Parts: sequence; C-alpha cells; structure tokens
Amino acid sequence: MIVKEKDPNKKATQDDSVLKGKPKLSKAEKAKAKFDKIEAKREKKEKQKEIYKDLKDGYKEFESKDSRTKRAKAARVKKIKDKIDYKMALREFPIRLIKEVQKVRWPKQKDLGSKLAWVIGFMLSLAILFYFVDWGIQALFGVAKII
Repeated sequence: MIVKEKDPNKKATQDDSVLKGKPKLSKAEKAKAKFDKIEAKREKKEKQKEIYKDLKDGYKEFESKDSRTKRAKAARVKKIKDKIDYKMALREFPIRLIKEVQKVRWPKQKDLGSKLAWVIGFMLSLAILFYFVDWGIQALFGVAKII
C-alpha cells in the first residue's frame, strides 16, 4: 500500500482548508467582514439611543409606571429567531456533553461510601418503624374486632 506523505514545506491550499471546514478568506474580505460587524454595532447603538430619546421626550409626570413599561415594550424591536441547524447541533452535542461532564465535581469514594451508609441506615430505620406501626394497627383492629 502506497501512502502519500505531505510535504512540510508546501503551503496549505484551498482544498486543504475546505477539508478542515474553514473557508479561506482574503485579507480584504476579512477586513470588510470586520468593518460590517462594527458598523452593525454602531447602527444598533444609534437605534437604541433614538428609542431612549423618544421615550424620554414622551415622558409625562402623571404617567404611571405600568403605562411607561407598556410603551417601552411596544417600542422595543424583537429579533427574529435564527433557524436551528440540526446537523451542526448533532455534531456539537457530544463535545458540549463532555465539557459539561468535566465541569461536574464528582464525590470521592470515601464520601460516597459514607453517604450510602446513611441512606441504607435511614431506610432500615423507616422499615422498622413502619413494621411496628403496622403491627400496632393490626393489634388495635384485632382488639376492636373490626377485621
């Protein structure tokens, strides 16, 4: 079997970047994307300032708090939810699961053993308690000749 080795001096090609899942962008495209992002943030801030100014200008002394909150909610623009990419979510699920499991602080074996002993002891004491309560009720019914 012939194995094709990669040349370490060879630069990554467009095909290599596509295989890795990362589209290759030129510097101009990256700069344009960054500029668009900054511009979108600026527009969002300006829109929020306009809404705040409209609310501040429309404020009246006799307005109640409820009417102000209703007006503010009406002025607020809701975002449209993005569609969920289920294929990507299924790929990311195991990764996120592993990260969450790593965040858990697992108990030591000594702590686990002591807690298990407490649970078993508590269950046995309740079993004994209910046995005697049942035995007492049966004796009471027997004396009263109900059963």
